[in-house]
Amino acid sequence: MDSRVSVLSPYSPSYADDESASKACAACRFRRQKCKGDCLLAPFFPAADKSRFQKAHRLFGVSKMKKILESLLPHQRAVAMATMIYESEVHAASPDTGCLDIILQLHSQIE
Repeated sequence: MDSRVSVLSPYSPSYADDESASKACAACRFRRQKCKGDCLLAPFFPAADKSRFQKAHRLFGVSKMKKILESLLPHQRAVAMATMIYESEVHAASPDTGCLDIILQLHSQIE
Protein backbone atom coordinates (compact mmCIF):
# COMPACT_ATOMS: atom_id res chain seq x y z
CA MET A 1 0.00 0.00 0.00
CA ASP A 2 1.14 3.54 -0.70
CA SER A 3 2.90 4.92 2.38
CA ARG A 4 1.70 8.45 1.60
CA VAL A 5 -1.93 7.54 2.23
CA SER A 6 -3.30 6.65 5.63
CA VAL A 7 -5.92 3.95 5.95
CA LEU A 8 -9.15 5.38 7.28
CA SER A 9 -11.60 3.65 9.52
CA PRO A 10 -15.28 4.43 9.08
CA TYR A 11 -16.24 7.67 10.78
CA SER A 12 -19.09 7.77 13.19
CA PRO A 13 -21.52 10.68 13.23
CA SER A 14 -20.33 11.47 16.75
CA TYR A 15 -16.93 12.45 15.29
CA ALA A 16 -17.43 16.13 16.12
CA ASP A 17 -16.96 16.84 19.79
CA ASP A 18 -18.86 19.51 21.75
CA GLU A 19 -16.25 22.19 21.08
CA SER A 20 -16.26 21.80 17.29
CA ALA A 21 -20.03 21.31 17.13
CA SER A 22 -20.56 25.02 17.80
CA LYS A 23 -18.36 26.02 14.83
CA ALA A 24 -19.23 25.76 11.18
CA CYS A 25 -17.91 22.59 9.58
CA ALA A 26 -15.25 22.86 6.87
CA ALA A 27 -17.87 22.36 4.14
CA CYS A 28 -20.12 25.17 5.41
CA ARG A 29 -17.11 27.43 5.96
CA PHE A 30 -16.00 26.84 2.40
CA ARG A 31 -19.47 27.74 1.12
CA ARG A 32 -19.67 30.65 3.62
CA GLN A 33 -22.89 29.34 5.09
CA LYS A 34 -24.11 28.88 8.62
CA CYS A 35 -23.71 25.24 9.65
CA LYS A 36 -27.12 23.99 10.70
CA GLY A 37 -27.70 21.11 13.08
CA ASP A 38 -28.86 18.86 10.25
CA CYS A 39 -25.76 19.42 8.07
CA LEU A 40 -24.91 16.07 6.50
CA LEU A 41 -21.23 16.88 6.06
CA ALA A 42 -20.49 18.30 9.54
CA PRO A 43 -19.75 14.95 11.24
CA PHE A 44 -17.13 14.13 8.63
CA PHE A 45 -15.49 17.52 8.04
CA PRO A 46 -14.91 19.37 11.34
CA ALA A 47 -13.82 23.00 11.09
CA ALA A 48 -10.24 22.16 12.03
CA ASP A 49 -9.85 19.63 9.19
CA LYS A 50 -10.02 21.90 6.15
CA SER A 51 -7.54 19.97 3.98
CA ARG A 52 -9.56 16.73 4.14
CA PHE A 53 -12.63 18.61 2.92
CA GLN A 54 -10.71 20.37 0.16
CA LYS A 55 -9.46 17.05 -1.23
CA ALA A 56 -12.94 15.51 -1.17
CA HIS A 57 -14.48 18.65 -2.66
CA ARG A 58 -11.93 18.70 -5.47
CA LEU A 59 -12.75 15.13 -6.47
CA PHE A 60 -16.49 14.87 -5.74
CA GLY A 61 -17.94 18.33 -5.12
CA VAL A 62 -20.32 19.28 -2.31
CA SER A 63 -23.57 18.59 -4.16
CA LYS A 64 -22.42 15.11 -5.26
CA MET A 65 -21.35 14.18 -1.71
CA LYS A 66 -24.65 15.44 -0.29
CA LYS A 67 -26.65 13.62 -2.99
CA ILE A 68 -24.85 10.36 -2.20
CA LEU A 69 -25.42 10.76 1.55
CA GLU A 70 -29.10 11.64 1.08
CA SER A 71 -29.62 8.49 -0.99
CA LEU A 72 -28.30 6.25 1.81
CA LEU A 73 -29.74 5.09 5.10
CA PRO A 74 -28.26 6.88 8.14
CA HIS A 75 -26.26 3.83 9.26
CA GLN A 76 -24.61 3.57 5.81
CA ARG A 77 -23.40 7.17 5.63
CA ALA A 78 -20.27 6.84 7.75
CA VAL A 79 -18.85 4.03 5.62
CA ALA A 80 -19.72 5.86 2.40
CA MET A 81 -18.00 9.05 3.56
CA ALA A 82 -14.96 7.13 4.77
CA THR A 83 -14.72 5.61 1.30
CA MET A 84 -15.05 8.98 -0.44
CA ILE A 85 -12.50 10.58 1.88
CA TYR A 86 -10.06 7.70 1.35
CA GLU A 87 -10.47 7.85 -2.42
CA SER A 88 -9.93 11.62 -2.44
CA GLU A 89 -6.77 11.29 -0.33
CA VAL A 90 -5.41 8.59 -2.64
CA HIS A 91 -6.27 10.71 -5.67
CA ALA A 92 -4.53 13.74 -4.13
CA ALA A 93 -1.40 11.66 -3.47
CA SER A 94 -1.40 10.15 -6.96
CA PRO A 95 -3.54 12.23 -9.33
CA ASP A 96 -2.58 10.30 -12.47
CA THR A 97 -3.66 6.86 -11.30
CA GLY A 98 -5.76 7.44 -8.18
CA CYS A 99 -6.82 4.15 -6.62
CA LEU A 100 -5.59 2.10 -9.58
CA ASP A 101 -2.09 1.67 -8.10
CA ILE A 102 -3.50 0.26 -4.87
CA ILE A 103 -5.88 -2.04 -6.74
CA LEU A 104 -3.03 -3.36 -8.90
CA GLN A 105 -0.81 -3.91 -5.83
CA LEU A 106 -3.55 -5.85 -4.07
CA HIS A 107 -4.27 -7.85 -7.22
CA SER A 108 -0.60 -8.83 -7.53
CA GLN A 109 -0.57 -9.95 -3.88
CA ILE A 110 -3.51 -12.25 -4.55
CA GLU A 111 -1.78 -13.91 -7.51
